[in-house]
Amino acid sequence: TNSDRKNPFWIWNIMTACITLLIFLPTIALASELNGLFPYPYPADNQGPTERQVQGGRYANIGKDLTHSWNPPHRRILGWLAHFNPRLKHRSLSRGLAGGGESSFDGKMADELKHSNSLPATMRCVTVKGYGKIDDMVGFSECWPVPEPGKGEMLIKVLACSLAPGDIRNLRGDCDYFGPKCPYIPGGDVCGVVLKLPTSSSSCSSLSKFKEGDVVVAMFHFRPQGGLADYALVKTAHSAKIVLKAPSSSRNKSNGFLSACEAAAIPSSALAAMLAAKSSVRKGDRVLVLGGGGGVGSHLLQFLKNYGASHVAVTAAASPSSAEAKRLVGLGADDVIDYRRENWWEWKPNNNQNQFDMVVDLVGSYESWRRAAKRGGVLKTGWKGGRYLTFTGDERYMQIHSLMGLYSFLGKMVSRALFTRIFWPFYPKWTHFMDTDPTNGNLDELVRLAAAGEFRPVLDRRSPYKFKLSEVKKAMKLQESYHAKGKVVIRIAN
Repeated sequence: TNSDRKNPFWIWNIMTACITLLIFLPTIALASELNGLFPYPYPADNQGPTERQVQGGRYANIGKDLTHSWNPPHRRILGWLAHFNPRLKHRSLSRGLAGGGESSFDGKMADELKHSNSLPATMRCVTVKGYGKIDDMVGFSECWPVPEPGKGEMLIKVLACSLAPGDIRNLRGDCDYFGPKCPYIPGGDVCGVVLKLPTSSSSCSSLSKFKEGDVVVAMFHFRPQGGLADYALVKTAHSAKIVLKAPSSSRNKSNGFLSACEAAAIPSSALAAMLAAKSSVRKGDRVLVLGGGGGVGSHLLQFLKNYGASHVAVTAAASPSSAEAKRLVGLGADDVIDYRRENWWEWKPNNNQNQFDMVVDLVGSYESWRRAAKRGGVLKTGWKGGRYLTFTGDERYMQIHSLMGLYSFLGKMVSRALFTRIFWPFYPKWTHFMDTDPTNGNLDELVRLAAAGEFRPVLDRRSPYKFKLSEVKKAMKLQESYHAKGKVVIRIAN
């Protein structure tokens, strides 16, 4: 109308609506993609397909039997599409059967799941039947179906599997909005032997570098899952070949060979440490690492000096003369701050140069950021090149239970990063580091560095754990405690 044309605010209304759509629609698409990674929705009782559904041949009644369980609209669409994609059906069955450790498939389906004469139809694995406590939800199955590799995947015989914070996050249901559908197999970083490549994709370039019998290390895709089993599917793009040492030999820099347990500790934690140091450290930087004794920190300390850091301090529960302090110094730390006895934000080294160029937060706390960003404190401002790099955000375990929760998490992360870059003369630049991309040769580079002795995989002294339910629970509790001194690893096979 004429009155609208005279009023300039209608222009701003249209612009606001467009900006809102540009932000909101991609967020919905992202949430739908994250929440739809599993191709098929399971029933509310988390027991997988029933015996009647399995015996029905191509599971024609699965969609009807799931109508009593509410699912987000995009998950329903994916479930509907699974009826027209035999591979999605087959993989949904292989992930959903034997939910409580009891096999519900008959002999006909077992024959259908056999891959070759040399592979069994079922395998041993650790299972998680629902979100909750470790003692209540973690079980062990002797008859879980062996999965079939799809496009871009290969089947491996697992030798060792390491745990990650994501395993605890999945188990507790901290991010149940896009968490795995129960029952599922935990564990994601693995070392194993290639047994089968998908014949339909043998011409793909990502598969050309692998062949049956190769020993590989592989990182999980999006979330740690499927590794604590005799056999596992891994993405070829997330894998790298490695040479293992003989069990009786000793590791030294001359041969650079790793054991299977050391190799399984490499993919996610050491990769994140390498990429963070490679992209964030500048020559001559003085770096403070908060919580440097765990899986990421034990490897980050080794990479900081290699990429230019001149001085590295680390916080830990370790007195200056303790074995833990000596271990951290051996990994590359110049100073060890015992946070039980002194405040790191008030700490001053002997040369009285108390300001750092970068703080790396591996603990996860808003208070840590607030104290580090205090003017005249331990960290330089952005004007002087100060940076604050966090791997966890404001909480150790992020909580995302809805679309709004995801939107809030992303909004907080983006807004603080933008704020500190706009007001960089007064605040250190804040960055939430999330780059653990094993593609583009990153994982291959990490394996080469390990083989050359440029860094050594660090295992907690209690690792490796045995592939038994009681031992796996101990390993998970250690990972949950945040007191592991290195990576927590379970040995699956010799």
